[in-house]
Amino acid sequence: MRPLNILVIDDNPGDLRLFQEAIKESGIPCELTTALGAAEGLKIVMEKNLDLIVLDVMMPGMSGYAACNALKNHSPYKDIPILLLTSREQEIDSLNWKKMGIHYLQKPPKPKELLAKIEEIIK
Repeated sequence: MRPLNILVIDDNPGDLRLFQEAIKESGIPCELTTALGAAEGLKIVMEKNLDLIVLDVMMPGMSGYAACNALKNHSPYKDIPILLLTSREQEIDSLNWKKMGIHYLQKPPKPKELLAKIEEIIK
């Protein structure tokens, strides 16, 4: 299996580091790119051929939900799977999101959970 090209978008540098550590611990072969906030992340999406976008929900400026809508409503990027990370116990309509190629995990993800979810998304 070739390494996955994964983009992680979060407004918290500490959370980006935690995610990088979780990916490393999980053993997922990947090239990991990080972006500090949705605006920076959307620019990277336009520049790279991505296999997965991991996206924080609660961010200032543009939320993860707004970024999802922007990506899913723009033809070249609508088929990139998205994994939303949320630290809040919020209601997420997982069936409708999943139909659009959007999955979610509670934040911070445990390495085994993360590996299982990424494998589920990529298969």
